[in-house]
Amino acid sequence: MQRLYEVEKSLVVYKKVFKNVCDWELGNLFRENEFQSKYEEDLWIDWNKVGKDFLSLKSTIKKINGGLDWLKGPFTDHIKLRKNYYNKFTFRNEHIISENIIQSIDNL
Repeated sequence: MQRLYEVEKSLVVYKKVFKNVCDWELGNLFRENEFQSKYEEDLWIDWNKVGKDFLSLKSTIKKINGGLDWLKGPFTDHIKLRKNYYNKFTFRNEHIISENIIQSIDNL
């Protein structure tokens, strides 16, 4: 089954999916005035899986104007920031971002 963001090859779609994953992780998916927002909590994201999914699309994203800049900028910055955060929680070691993902990001 194709993932949603594989269907339309558009940087806008990739950015929107990434932003939604980040908002979901930080507990900011709903607006403050929305009823559901009072039930929001931060979530653990398996960045090894999500990062690998985005990196598998790097050839496609690089071909899009501004795609490589986005991968090297906001995408990379967020993953590295979250790596520092997740590494603090050794009891959730399945969420520690692997060095393979970081190396793949550094090699963009």
